[in-house]
Amino acid sequence: MRGCQDKLLNSSLVLIMLAACSQEPADPPSELPEIAEPARTASGQVVVQSSRPPQQMIPVLDGWGSETGGRFELVTAEAGEEPVEADFYVNGSLAETWDQAEADAFRPVYSETVARNIDALLRDSESRWTALSRRARAIVYNPEQVSAAELQAIPDYESLRGQIWRNRLCLSSSTVPGNRLMVALLISRHDLREAEIIVREWRANLASTVFADDEALLAAIDAGDCAIGIADTTGVLTGAYDNVSVHWFASPSETLVDVTTASVSRHARDPDQGAALLEWLTSDTPNALFAIQDLEFPANSNARPANLISGYAQNVSELKSLEELGFLIEEADRLSERAGYP
Repeated sequence: MRGCQDKLLNSSLVLIMLAACSQEPADPPSELPEIAEPARTASGQVVVQSSRPPQQMIPVLDGWGSETGGRFELVTAEAGEEPVEADFYVNGSLAETWDQAEADAFRPVYSETVARNIDALLRDSESRWTALSRRARAIVYNPEQVSAAELQAIPDYESLRGQIWRNRLCLSSSTVPGNRLMVALLISRHDLREAEIIVREWRANLASTVFADDEALLAAIDAGDCAIGIADTTGVLTGAYDNVSVHWFASPSETLVDVTTASVSRHARDPDQGAALLEWLTSDTPNALFAIQDLEFPANSNARPANLISGYAQNVSELKSLEELGFLIEEADRLSERAGYP
């Protein structure tokens, strides 16, 4: 499975990547033209800042350059870093995107093409950002430490507050963008007081101090240091961890879906070219190419997910308003601080 993941990260074409990890032959989508190395230093280039690794972004941007003649310079930033003077932003979580949108970092893009390609629930109502791909933030566990009966008693995230998980639960930091969104979800489902009680009860069940990020959390579950936790499914679905599985809720509506988004900078030197890149990224084949780089689900409903994860698509199929959660992120940060969730 790890070999399959390597192929995904190194391929440039949707057809190649779909076939490389398919359990069965895939019907080839329209192929992108043969990729040529774009002139990244030429004038008129788009400066793209992304919190995704370069090996995930370059095949996509190369495809854009080859197909349209567009030029780019890629700047990689860690999640949560202040945006540089880029023309185009790609953020790995709604929480990151929301912070920058509230800081007026984005220029609205009013595009009928984007509106046709991406459902309104996956776009900003003010046209400042749009989702490119989706993934679940789910309960993950070590099958050797969690029984089938225990899993059946977990219909939602709130269930991890139960005494049965005392000294068995592990979480990554509350500053991890997906956890900020998770606490916002709790607030949306309950009043503030109840949401804070849930977070405090999660904290009481912790088997260790919180981990810096999801990767460290998943490694601890894989090693048997923790029984159960909450993390993005991306790393788990690749098969990178031998002893980590995903617990899917019986009702898909309970699943928190986070997104990777794209935006044109407020101070873009050529906003029309930025808008053209956004339209290209949201169209069917490029959107599939983008999503497959990190084994996420395309935001464009007509784009085909990787065969390796297509069987899980139903678990992220129920779209909800991202803005509803976005408005609660600041309150979620305050709640985590009050609850002693570091």
